[in-house]
Amino acid sequence: MKTRTLLLLACTSLLGGLVPGLQAQTPPGTATPPRPENPAAATLAEAIRQNALGNVEGTVAPALVTIEVNGQKADSAGAVFLVEPGEEMILRATCSAPPAGGVQPRTFKGWYRQTSLQEVVWQGEPDDTIITAADDSIKWNPGTATGKVSYVTASVASLDLKRADAETPTKAPILSGRAGVLFVTGVPFDRTGDGMVQGANIGIYPNEKSDRAPEIVKSNEKLYAPPTTLYRLDERTSAAKILPYMTLGELAPATFPESTSPRYIALSPRLIKFMTRFGTKLQEAGLNPERLVVLRGFVSPNERQRLEQRDIRLAEFTRFQYGDAVALVYTDGKAPRSDAKMTDVTSDRIVDEQDIAKLAAIAKDTMDELQNYGGVGMIAKFEGPGAAAGTPYLHVDLRGWYVGFKEGF
Repeated sequence: MKTRTLLLLACTSLLGGLVPGLQAQTPPGTATPPRPENPAAATLAEAIRQNALGNVEGTVAPALVTIEVNGQKADSAGAVFLVEPGEEMILRATCSAPPAGGVQPRTFKGWYRQTSLQEVVWQGEPDDTIITAADDSIKWNPGTATGKVSYVTASVASLDLKRADAETPTKAPILSGRAGVLFVTGVPFDRTGDGMVQGANIGIYPNEKSDRAPEIVKSNEKLYAPPTTLYRLDERTSAAKILPYMTLGELAPATFPESTSPRYIALSPRLIKFMTRFGTKLQEAGLNPERLVVLRGFVSPNERQRLEQRDIRLAEFTRFQYGDAVALVYTDGKAPRSDAKMTDVTSDRIVDEQDIAKLAAIAKDTMDELQNYGGVGMIAKFEGPGAAAGTPYLHVDLRGWYVGFKEGF
């Protein structure tokens, strides 16, 4: 089974709509779960109205909802989960008070028929099969479908009551929220085929076992074997947050500006883990990860050959083909991301090698911390296509061993 990487979590209050990060995942016209009142909170509110809980006056307060998938708790504010066809997911939801500054849980002395209640209502796509596993958890899987995209939400409400008597009504807050995860089911890729995946021309991967393959490739065959699973990148999945500061589409931008949707990409869990921590370390260094832009992500073998026809040459076994390499710049945050260029991060009023070196040092620290090693390259000029051509940039890949290099400075 592949390493699981849970990447998105968000919540809303009873009366609110979905937060912006989740709104972006569901373009107009896409079937989504309804957005009216939280049905879980409505259940508890009705119990209060019917005096089923003792002498309580109910109020509603926004809460933090957390979803775990197969025991892994989300630790970022983004939302994509990559799964294999037929792979069973167990989702569990919990509801708690928001962080300091929000509504805090209250403690009461007294009696109630039940001291703690939690209601969870799960919703998915119209064709989803959701099986209740426990009061707060479900089982979900994509079946045999490939390329399936499914948004699963949990509407949660909780009420905590601990009072010894009920002479006067107690105003107990119902903590209410909603969270969701977006599942993207992989599409199998068979290297012995014609290189086509659901009409998209991926191309033929180079043979890592051939006599003309470099020795470093032949001695690391598994790392240079073609991916066996690709993921559909369309309008919906492109807008979903794969990182707290970046969408899936931004992590894997189209190699050619004229590329159309859908596309199919390889994406390594190693890269996601690295980029998540890299963003945190940028913040620790006083930089804003929202200003980080990927100039190049996944490049298929077919796209590599098309780049070569434009005199843009990538190595035959470039890591961009394996879904674990990116070309990065840190921008001024003002220009459109499509026009991204490296900006001054050392505050010396020029953009030069020192700016890339600062990012490279943070990247190396991230690799050392995660023991997730690869290439860290300082490159003087990005070879397009696109508006970023000519800008200095940082190359990062997760090939399995550390290599530092510098080109063009």
